Amino acid sequence: MITKISTYFINQITSISNINCDAEDIEVYIYGMECFLNTFITIIILAIWGLLSDSLTGTFLWIAVFSSLRHNTGGYHAHTHAGCIISSVLLGISASFIPIIKYKYILLILFCILLLFLIIVSPVSSAVKPLTKEEKIKNKKYAVLKLCIIFLISLLLPPQLSIFPAYAAVCTSLLMIPAIFVQ
Repeated sequence: MITKISTYFINQITSISNINCDAEDIEVYIYGMECFLNTFITIIILAIWGLLSDSLTGTFLWIAVFSSLRHNTGGYHAHTHAGCIISSVLLGISASFIPIIKYKYILLILFCILLLFLIIVSPVSSAVKPLTKEEKIKNKKYAVLKLCIIFLISLLLPPQLSIFPAYAAVCTSLLMIPAIFVQ
């Protein structure tokens, strides 16, 4: 469905623009549109959930942290757009059901475990997007830096919000596990 919509949009845009594009360029444009629509649909569904559950701020915190870390850590990828959207939405919605962590030392312990996990495991390369040694080193550094910044921000947030970035980091780490075994 997303592929059909993307193909339709890109074909319309290229025909209106009067620019000659070869088949390879059009495939790249279609893929880019698929990625955009996949992300857009997920964010819209989660935003609606955030509004309905009165957790919009926390939901957007979860989205920001999850997306940011996921970019550098890699991990499991669904085989279809629908699978990706559904799994991302379910993870995002589940953040609203995680109990509030009232004690900051629990956050510290959680982030130390996650930091150790990221240092040992990340980034996880995939067959679709293999990484060079240099890219792995760069992504690992960014993931560790981002996690440290996320931890500091979480410490500054009130307890009812600090759980969202912490849980997003946990989700990102958990998605690396299946990808490790598939390699």
